[in-house]
Amino acid sequence: MEGSKILAILQQILSLSPLLFLYAEIHYSFKYFISLLKKREPEIIADAPHRITYGEPLPILLLIKDAHAYPITLKSVTISIRSLQSNRLWTDHNVFAGSEFISTKWWWRIFWLKLPEGTSGAIECDTVVTIDVNGQTRIYRNDNYRTTSHKPLRIYISKTTLPTYKNLYLGEIHSHSYYTEDQVEFGAPLEPTAILARSLGLTYFAVTDHSYDLDDDLDNYLSNNPEQPKWQLLLREVERIQGRYTTILAGEEVSCRNQRNKNVHFLIINNKEFIPGSGDSAERWFKTQSEFSIEEILKVVNAKDILYIPAHPFEKVSFLQSIFLNRDTWNNSDFSDNIFDGIQFINGALKKYDTLSYSKWIQLLLEGKRLPLFAGNDAHGNFNRYRQILVPFLLMHENNGHIFGKFRTGIFSPTNSVHDLIRSAKEGKTIASDGPVANIQTSYKHHDTLLGQTISTPLTDLVITALSTEEFGALDKIILYGGIVGQTKEVTVFLKKNLQSMNFSHIVTAKFHEFNYVRLEVYTVQGKQDDKSHFCLTSPIWFQKS
Repeated sequence: MEGSKILAILQQILSLSPLLFLYAEIHYSFKYFISLLKKREPEIIADAPHRITYGEPLPILLLIKDAHAYPITLKSVTISIRSLQSNRLWTDHNVFAGSEFISTKWWWRIFWLKLPEGTSGAIECDTVVTIDVNGQTRIYRNDNYRTTSHKPLRIYISKTTLPTYKNLYLGEIHSHSYYTEDQVEFGAPLEPTAILARSLGLTYFAVTDHSYDLDDDLDNYLSNNPEQPKWQLLLREVERIQGRYTTILAGEEVSCRNQRNKNVHFLIINNKEFIPGSGDSAERWFKTQSEFSIEEILKVVNAKDILYIPAHPFEKVSFLQSIFLNRDTWNNSDFSDNIFDGIQFINGALKKYDTLSYSKWIQLLLEGKRLPLFAGNDAHGNFNRYRQILVPFLLMHENNGHIFGKFRTGIFSPTNSVHDLIRSAKEGKTIASDGPVANIQTSYKHHDTLLGQTISTPLTDLVITALSTEEFGALDKIILYGGIVGQTKEVTVFLKKNLQSMNFSHIVTAKFHEFNYVRLEVYTVQGKQDDKSHFCLTSPIWFQKS
């Protein structure tokens, strides 16, 4: 094979190496290579929230993409539910029976199921879709991808709502919609995302599509458009459905240059002007220089009502992404000034890098960096199961990471309006959790929270509280840490173990003026949702030393 052809193949394969966290695009292909995943029919995906509250109807999302290129006729949709506790099976929920010709790029429908009275705990949901393609009948379970398991979706029916406090709003801070789309992946449409977010128990979510996708033409993700029609359409759609189901925070995940002139990702939320960032888009061969550095973005977009959050700053970058996309992690030098509104080191899964990220966050706090905490999932659809391309054109992969709403950012705010959520988040009134919630208050004043505040008056008492439910397990361990800038380790101010309670409140007495900050960590025993321990971390409160 000629050298130019080999280079062309290499270029196109490397263009498939972004993070691959979305629903899988199977139609893109190029010369000289055979795709075993490609089908002459649209992608068909059934999805559902990974948990809902008892008594609420269960939404099942059916998504069909690219039928404009591969038209089909939808003939039937049948959904079966099995309780994993009683092994009871309810069948023949024939939610669609008829004949609908589908020839649009994006088609979706939500089927609402009323579960039998008394249904709680874990259930399995099996969605069988029958289609007609050019006169041939084809039947699929849960998706029509090759090499996936097609297993039923697992959903937890909780007897309680998500644990929360008054004026604490739980949401998803990092997610992608169908405005993120490229050669290997795509996200979910915005309106069903808002509907499923509400069913999950979330009161807000941020849609943070990639800057290098938002500058594309509407009908061609391989072509850029300087007028940014996708960005404008995103803002208009957010405005159209704002508050109908949940509060939506519109923004971008911007690719930009760090101090080492390499590409990192930066969440810019509630911005009205598009910020270009295409260095790691793989759209320009050997051109990996993003348009702006971190510092330049902060100068160009300098508004009080915008959130600036480093995205998964310490997540490991693969060798190929480092070499060919010039990707990197954030470094200590990138945090030289207190100019960020926080840090999102929890990113959809608790893996080895999270331990490193946790340590890095503590290190930055002990250096005096005031970085509130945010948790997100980097979800692209994926409300129940994470489907991705493992080997381009050859093999798919599934797991339970990067699920929308699994790891949540709680914001203490007067209301769940965009203005109040942004303002409160910028003030550092945040917690990060996959279950329980926690708070730090003062016994002298009736504040909703002290998180993010700087206390100038000497205090000797702080009230710490925590809440959980049987879904996430009884509270097991409560730790209040104190930090002194310049030290290498934090001090354990308060520790309580083996609580075996769903509700905890305690007045901690200490010489808090000796610390620069304190923060709270909470852990549970195994919960009923997944037989795992769950956690909550709070952002720090700071003390002004005289």
